[in-house]
Amino acid sequence: MQAPEKRIFSREEFKLLREARSLIKDEFSENISLSAEDAVDRIYEYALESENEMLYDIFMQLNPSIDPDRPKATNTAAEASRQKKRMYRGAEVAVS
Repeated sequence: MQAPEKRIFSREEFKLLREARSLIKDEFSENISLSAEDAVDRIYEYALESENEMLYDIFMQLNPSIDPDRPKATNTAAEASRQKKRMYRGAEVAVS
C-alpha cells in the first residue's frame, strides 16, 4: 500500500492556509497545524461550523476542483440577524 502523495502548496495557497488558521483561532480558539496532511480537511470541518463564510471561501480557493456553484441556502431570520452582526476577533462589536 502506498502512502498518499503529500500536497505542496504555492505561496498564495499557503497565505490562504495561514488566514484560515487565524480565523479558526479567533472564532473557535483552536490551533491547527498547517504541516498536517489533513490541514485542508480540518479547515473544511471548521468552515461547516463557522458563522462566517470566509473559511468556506478559503476552502473553495484551495480546492478549485469542487463545484463552486453549489446551491446556496435561503436566508432565514437567524442568518439575517447574524449577517447584521460585526465580529472582531471572535467578539461581536456594535454596528453604527
